[in-house]
Amino acid sequence: MVAIFVLLTIVAFVLIDFLIQRREVHKVRGTGPAPVLLDRFLIPKGYFVSRAHAWIEVLGGGKARIGIDDFVQKLIGTIDEVIPIPPGTTIRKGDPLMTLRKGGRVLVIPSPLSGTVEAINTDLIGNWSLVNQDPYDNGWVVLLEPTNLAEELPSAAIATAATQWLRTEISRFRDFLNGLRSPQPAGATLLDGGVPVAGVLSMTDDETWNRFGREFLSGS
Repeated sequence: MVAIFVLLTIVAFVLIDFLIQRREVHKVRGTGPAPVLLDRFLIPKGYFVSRAHAWIEVLGGGKARIGIDDFVQKLIGTIDEVIPIPPGTTIRKGDPLMTLRKGGRVLVIPSPLSGTVEAINTDLIGNWSLVNQDPYDNGWVVLLEPTNLAEELPSAAIATAATQWLRTEISRFRDFLNGLRSPQPAGATLLDGGVPVAGVLSMTDDETWNRFGREFLSGS
């Protein structure tokens, strides 16, 4: 009887998780093409994704909206603050563009493009959870006026290439967790396939947090 109860509990957990993820697919950018769902991580259609997990939406006139991808926001969990560089700042590709804060820890996202920051998303101020709830629409962070778009944009992935790259990143992150010298965080992976769960980075120590930044957000 106990074994049946445990089995039913696991099945219920997986079903609830599936329904939540399905709802997220329809919620994010509801007026545009539905994002692709890969191992519970959303990949937006028509967006470019940099190797440092920043997404780029090219707008009319060549301007670009930039935010963080679903992979990073899910691994961090609830983000306490997003600190972009100020409007009017001229930046080169690879320079720090925004800082994500979780408790006393930070992660820096480098800019996927060179240009001048034209605006930041003021709707995020005091409502940082938008980055978690709607990373590809209302959770955008910076509006950039690129200065070298044609040369720099091809280094980011889009469509099938983005999906294949994220699949590699998920696998690399599993190896990253499995290679920790300290014990793997409790609940770090789900029973159905070992997919990292939301907020797993918050379960790790400072050394692991900082190492993640160096290995996954450097853009190299």
